[in-house]
Amino acid sequence: IFLKRFAIGSVSRYGIFGVLMENTIPFSVTLEPKWFNNKTDESHIPKGEYTCKRHISSKFGETFEISNVPNRLDILFHKGNISDNTKGCILLGSGFGISIGLPGILYSGIAFDSFMQRFKGDDEFKLVIEEI
Repeated sequence: IFLKRFAIGSVSRYGIFGVLMENTIPFSVTLEPKWFNNKTDESHIPKGEYTCKRHISSKFGETFEISNVPNRLDILFHKGNISDNTKGCILLGSGFGISIGLPGILYSGIAFDSFMQRFKGDDEFKLVIEEI
């Protein structure tokens, strides 16, 4: 699975937008906080290759945790629509748009459910994060 990150001009002040892809086929949009030197609870994680493992979160329920992030723990995929909804995790959506008056992602619940269905029966997968 590939996460292709990009910024949309001045909108990047609202977070880093991206697209999750399997090979060359996009299946979800993403939103992460801006880069703050990999600071816990504030920054998105560095680009690179990671292993994502099935995880039960007390706050978000069943999801996947991104493992082996340098100096970071508890980086999850979960629901949310604006960058204030994440403290370094990857939010999933079905499209880009305006959510509560701010640039964000839309239909996060539907996108998250689809993401979990995609990996039904899998305990882990490889994630490659690139910036374009």
